Amino acid sequence: MRDNRTIVADALSAWRILTDLPLPEPLRRQGHDAAAARMLIWFPLWGVLAGAAIAAAGALLTAVSNRFAGAVLFAALTGAFMFCKDSGRALMLMTSWLLELIDGAGFAEALKNMSSDREVLERRLGGLLAGALAAGVLLMLFLTGLHGGKWVLIPLFAGAFSTQGEFAAALDPAAGGIADPGRYWRRIMWIVCAVAALALLACYPTATAFGALVVCLVGMPLREKMLRDLPAFDADTVTWTGGVTEVALLFCAFLWTIG
Repeated sequence: MRDNRTIVADALSAWRILTDLPLPEPLRRQGHDAAAARMLIWFPLWGVLAGAAIAAAGALLTAVSNRFAGAVLFAALTGAFMFCKDSGRALMLMTSWLLELIDGAGFAEALKNMSSDREVLERRLGGLLAGALAAGVLLMLFLTGLHGGKWVLIPLFAGAFSTQGEFAAALDPAAGGIADPGRYWRRIMWIVCAVAALALLACYPTATAFGALVVCLVGMPLREKMLRDLPAFDADTVTWTGGVTEVALLFCAFLWTIG
């Protein structure tokens, strides 16, 4: 019984790190505050579960309506989840980061200066850039769903959530990070993510191959670069990383669609 409670607590604690989506009060009480390293395994698992649930809902909507309407509803449902899970912070952070780059800031400086405040939309080109990012994501989701790529959400969210786990493992526990993760649980996390991707390799070989490349590039190398350039990066950086990875993986699925 104790082991079962520990598993549930790890799962719920990982969910709270990954998303802002509320949990019922009985479940909230079961999570623990001390972010144990073993919860890392739940980062890709939550990605698999979220991706599978949304993809299944999209497939059902297509079955009861038609291909075009199903793709529209799939894009809307996925877009709503991507926005609501972090209360839109990833979109604001990516917009702010791009604005800093446009203003001439370097990569690390732009990360230091980026903000998740809604005031980003009031900056020059802020609203236009945020709207373009959101519209681009919805368009790629629509085309991916229209051409039968709904199930790529499984490796997409598994990869994005695992990348967030990789960065959360380097974040100070006082700032919402994971205490003393070590290499063992980080490796287990990536193995689970790889299994999720390999399961769909036969159906989406190009998208999966490109996606694996993106995760490899965004995961370890970018983490090491950011630890070197931003030794005190915060939870916003972890959220930004997840958003960038999701968009990059979605673009991989989009390339498979048009190919």
